[in-house]
Amino acid sequence: QFAWLIETPTGRVYFASDEQVKQNVLYLLPEYSGQWKITLQVVDARGRLSEAVHLIQVEDVPAKISMSIDGFALNDGDQINLAAKSQWHVEVAVNDSQDDLSQLSIQWAVSDNIYQGNSLDIREIGLGPGKHDIKLEITTTVEQKQLEFSVIIPDDSDEESSRILLWLSLILIICIPVIILRLRMKTTSKSSPSELPKWQSDSENSDDN
Repeated sequence: QFAWLIETPTGRVYFASDEQVKQNVLYLLPEYSGQWKITLQVVDARGRLSEAVHLIQVEDVPAKISMSIDGFALNDGDQINLAAKSQWHVEVAVNDSQDDLSQLSIQWAVSDNIYQGNSLDIREIGLGPGKHDIKLEITTTVEQKQLEFSVIIPDDSDEESSRILLWLSLILIICIPVIILRLRMKTTSKSSPSELPKWQSDSENSDDN
């Protein structure tokens, strides 16, 4: 006969259940970090007890966090000038154990407002033109991490003014050469003689005499 004895980092001791032991093999999924003590107890036919002890050090690796805006990488401390026609959609991806992900909390702080979820649609929350600081807070079972970045939202009126100036520039580029050409044509016509000199024949000269 044999039995698996498990001691958790908190000091709790218990025997492995039938679900954890299959074909004499122990399947253990540590619930948290720390030192786990696994003891295998074997009793032979004469009733003698033998033990084998194994210590396992479990570490909870910090979650890997990545952000992106409209598909482009976004890092902590970045300042982004948003294009007028872009989607302005921010996403965060967290790479962690499945157990930690089940207890994951993601919060966005924008202008004293809190939003939940692994994505943030800047257009939907109705931010006005200018610079806005956005804070991302991620809480797992073992840590809390904060990231911050800034976005600059363009002013629609500035964009309209730029469009008008562009059209005016194009009109001037087209009209100025035409005006110059017309002025040159007028100058040329004024400087040319109005009529050619007339020549008298010999017969006309004799008649005059």
